[in-house]
Amino acid sequence: MSNTYELVRNRAALFDFSGEGRFFVSGAEAVVAVNGIIAADLETIPELKALNTVLLDEDGALVAILWVLNDEDGVWVLCDEDRRSVVGERLSFSVQGRDARFEDRTETTFCHAIIGAAAQEITMAVAGDDIIGIPYLGFEPNTETDTLLCRLGYTGEFDYRFIAPRERAGELQERITAAVTEFGLGPGDPEALPLLMIEMRSLSQRHHIPEGTDPIQAGLHWMIDFRKGKFPGYGVVHVRKSDPGRKALMLVLDTEDSPPAQTPVLIENREVGHCAYVAWSPTVGKTIALAYVDAGLAWVGVVFDVAGLDAHAISAPLFITKTVSAAQ
Repeated sequence: MSNTYELVRNRAALFDFSGEGRFFVSGAEAVVAVNGIIAADLETIPELKALNTVLLDEDGALVAILWVLNDEDGVWVLCDEDRRSVVGERLSFSVQGRDARFEDRTETTFCHAIIGAAAQEITMAVAGDDIIGIPYLGFEPNTETDTLLCRLGYTGEFDYRFIAPRERAGELQERITAAVTEFGLGPGDPEALPLLMIEMRSLSQRHHIPEGTDPIQAGLHWMIDFRKGKFPGYGVVHVRKSDPGRKALMLVLDTEDSPPAQTPVLIENREVGHCAYVAWSPTVGKTIALAYVDAGLAWVGVVFDVAGLDAHAISAPLFITKTVSAAQ
């Protein structure tokens, strides 16, 4: 895991996301069908642009975090591997009675991602110089590799994802292997992603968000279009905007000996929350934590007690990545 962390922050790593859910909805009412289940408004997104949004239960709890890609001939929906079943069920139900067709393309396609500070340079070597024009949240058919090439990501570094039929995986692998030789691209361990993400205050549903948490509590309100007329959980999240009960907060502890997840968060010996995720950050040089605390106390600058140590509430991202600094 540590090698992957260093690769992503300093060069780049190759990840295989083929196990993640990939669905495609086509037809005249494809946008309507997908829009009916998500909390963002797909109808406001132009073609060849993506959005990051959430799928909710009627009680407002988070079901899945999604990437939704508004393609020229349909809509792609991408999700975590363990959310594939429920997302597929929701989409399959939503197309019923509409001029729309639903396909689960998880087994028939693959997804490889090049992620890291040097990922743009490496992806140019693999897919051609034209990829430099793909903006964040953009995607396009790439003629060099005959893939759908997407620029997405949560780590603050460049993140290019190739999607194509599985029978073409070998061809892309040959191109990437050549880049490995030239640029030192290394294999990526997915276990490193939760730390890389939380340093930017991006959340992994599996690692950072307890079951039953709603997007307001998790700080994912930016994934919701509150002007949208209706979506599952609409009424609840509108109420939670003013009364979330608890909120996610980034903490930093001056220790290398990270306390375990679920450690209580205290103020004056009173428990006011708990840590959902705790890890040592090599870049920050301290232990960082994502905690869920009483909303009235969830403010930057507040000092909490975690395992007998001062835990300072801080804003995020925790640092400027090489990808961002190079663009300035």
